[in-house]
Amino acid sequence: GAKLVSIASAGSVGIGTTDPLDVLHVVGDIRTSACASDGAGDVACVDVAETFSVSDSMEAGDVVGIDESFQTTASRSFAIRKSGTGAQLMGIVSTSPAILIEGNQARFGGPKVAGTYSPGDKAPVALVGRVPVKVSLENGPIATGDHLRSSSVPGVAMKASNAGMTVGIAMESINTIASGSYSKILTFVNIGYWAPDAHSLTNTASSGEETIIVTSGNAVTD
Repeated sequence: GAKLVSIASAGSVGIGTTDPLDVLHVVGDIRTSACASDGAGDVACVDVAETFSVSDSMEAGDVVGIDESFQTTASRSFAIRKSGTGAQLMGIVSTSPAILIEGNQARFGGPKVAGTYSPGDKAPVALVGRVPVKVSLENGPIATGDHLRSSSVPGVAMKASNAGMTVGIAMESINTIASGSYSKILTFVNIGYWAPDAHSLTNTASSGEETIIVTSGNAVTD
């Protein structure tokens, strides 16, 4: 029958091919199954993350942004910090990435990450996919499909009601959290500028969010 695995004279390994063009050349699908099920038919790691140097303490689920006051060093050109209102958003610290990019390396299949990070460490920030994120009810209850943005508490997100930068879309609803505390909900990572539907716009901005005024069917920023 056909040779399933071959090793070329240079040491390259071919699976499904006798002429590997890279160190490992696979013809066909590749599957990893290191991620555990959450019991609901979903896997625990469903995001792609990249590590970034951190300038303050943070943990999985924190909303983070660029630390604009970070002083460049020989080993780090920039760092991230927990994000507050008006901060330049970067993303959400991943809890359990399916793919983790670390400099010039990539790890697949649910590589283990620390979960908590101190200044000088590197934290995995989700680039795409679904991750738990810390949320509060500072801007009211959160419904499935709501866009999320930074709250006044560093690292914690809240419902976005006015135009501005958002970090993701809520995939769960939550309407009860103890005062002064936070919870975690699953969110679809979606970093970008978001504006609500023109029919639901108000002219009142809160917590640093931009006001949108609708004139003659066109939305303009105040």
